[in-house]
Amino acid sequence: MVVVAVDAGNDPILRAIAPLGLAAAHGCALVVDLDREPTPFPARRSLADLAEVGPSRDELTAPVRGVAILPGGGMDYPEAAGPIAVLAGIWPAVVVAARQDLPLPTITTRALYPGFPTLPSPDGCVWQRVPAGPRPPNGSMALPVLGRRQLCQLLAGRISRRWRWVEAWRRVWESM
Repeated sequence: MVVVAVDAGNDPILRAIAPLGLAAAHGCALVVDLDREPTPFPARRSLADLAEVGPSRDELTAPVRGVAILPGGGMDYPEAAGPIAVLAGIWPAVVVAARQDLPLPTITTRALYPGFPTLPSPDGCVWQRVPAGPRPPNGSMALPVLGRRQLCQLLAGRISRRWRWVEAWRRVWESM
């Protein structure tokens, strides 16, 4: 069981897709979205619901494989830490999406947009390549360009573990 955070800065697209890519690359993972901004992914319940009412019988077992998404329901990390620890005992991996510094191992992601400088980033930054964008800094990990169709599928909550993009995320798990 592992809990890791993903920091995608202020990029709304990366905030939505980077945690999904990391989770899908693991094979079986739960994405807990603690970002205050709404995401495009529907959910029946939130982390706040689980903390208040408790998990259902179905929520006490992780599937054999796949990715599930659980919105935070307005919880900040300090109050979410307990429920996340419980979920980490159930799921093989928990990926926390948040725009706040968390006391967790954190994967920083940034997009390589054309015309924007490639600013210095923390060690281990994962760069998302985009069409006509600059090259990532030497020695940095870069994800392949996502096609429009794949991006639309991701934003609709559909992801294939066979995509090159997901394969590239596996290197992150291997480096941990």
